[in-house]
Amino acid sequence: MDHVERFERELSRLMRESRQDSPFEERHRRRLRAAVRARQRTRTVWIAATSALTVAATGVGLVFLADSLAQGAPTAPAPRPVVSAETVPALPTASST
Repeated sequence: MDHVERFERELSRLMRESRQDSPFEERHRRRLRAAVRARQRTRTVWIAATSALTVAATGVGLVFLADSLAQGAPTAPAPRPVVSAETVPALPTASST
């Protein structure tokens, strides 16, 4: 059992020692910077494209709305006729006279 604990201690020591910071080489730093810039450009293009599509869709919607209003399309349901609360007397029929 003692050799297992010793092995675990040695393994944990090796793992701690291997966690030291190691600086990136210049070629790796250049690639990382290029990747970050490319991602920023992609994000900017994506935002611009979605904004342009939103503006275009809003414009198309407004054109259709203006066309429907210009053609006299009803914008609300037609009002219902007014019904009075009074009763209308029935007309006399010929058989009742």
